Amino acid sequence: MLSDAESSNPPHIEGLLRRFSSLAIGATFLAGTQAQVLSVSIGLTGADETAAIRATNALFLSGLILDLMAAFLSYLTSRWLQMLSNDEKDQLEKSFNKQQKIALQRMERQSPLVDIENGGRDEPKSPQPTVDLELDHNGWNDKLVEICFSTSLLVSMPILAIGALCMIIGLIVYTWSQHPTVVATVVTCIFAVNLPFLAGVILISRKRERRKAIIRRLSTMQGSW
Repeated sequence: MLSDAESSNPPHIEGLLRRFSSLAIGATFLAGTQAQVLSVSIGLTGADETAAIRATNALFLSGLILDLMAAFLSYLTSRWLQMLSNDEKDQLEKSFNKQQKIALQRMERQSPLVDIENGGRDEPKSPQPTVDLELDHNGWNDKLVEICFSTSLLVSMPILAIGALCMIIGLIVYTWSQHPTVVATVVTCIFAVNLPFLAGVILISRKRERRKAIIRRLSTMQGSW
């Protein structure tokens, strides 16, 4: 159960807390999986180690460290959001709403929506100047520090993706070095078949029309899974 303070968070704060909490859980689960996968190659003696096994161990260990860092960073980001004062939470909410409006106007200019019900086309609104005076007054060194700190709060997802990729590549390298060609080919083909689906989720278009079409398609497929 959420406390009264946590349940009264603004929508954007609440959404970010849930996302980073889920990300921390996913990263922890993946790190545990990689720790189990390490047992297939990490226990070999020096005489049995080949260049492929060393590469596999390097990929597995790198992936494990990256996943642990992703989990830790996700937790720290959630904690940072929880420690914001009420004024800072209000500022975050206003800034996020402002950026969402800017992004929406940009998408409307790129691909105006067709109003099917009224038989017409929505005209894109003329862009309004959006200059953040507080950010604009900062020096280049302050801007660089702010960008670095902001990236630190949001970098956990890319780190987790790289860690998972290290584990998958390590498994493929291990399979090709320790198993027959038929087995290695099957494993590689399974990964290759699933790769477009993974890329599709990551690279879903920002076009508003396409996103709405995807939502409509999901509504017709909701009984299929």
